[in-house]
Amino acid sequence: MYGKNEHHPVGPGNDTPRVDQAEFFFVITGQDGANVWGYSYSNKAKTNEPFAWSIASDRRTLIGADTDGYFHITLQSGDQMDLCYAQNRLGPSGMILSVCGPFKREKK
Repeated sequence: MYGKNEHHPVGPGNDTPRVDQAEFFFVITGQDGANVWGYSYSNKAKTNEPFAWSIASDRRTLIGADTDGYFHITLQSGDQMDLCYAQNRLGPSGMILSVCGPFKREKK
């Protein structure tokens, strides 16, 4: 990543790349057919950032966006998914970020 935001607050200026970690949570608040929406936050910031995802016809692939980035999600099983997220410098924080990793669904 380049830069910093509320989820990755410590770091050098925007021109020095770095690696950081945060735990993210996605809360689904609604669904209408293939369209899903909700909000996300991290263990570092309770931002409650809204997102919208759409489920592709293969019922395993999702694409979506939040206020400053884009998601590509592949469902691996009922509770396991691979989630990729990217944002460019045009968002409010001016941060450049690209990350992929496993996510597990927890029902509450």
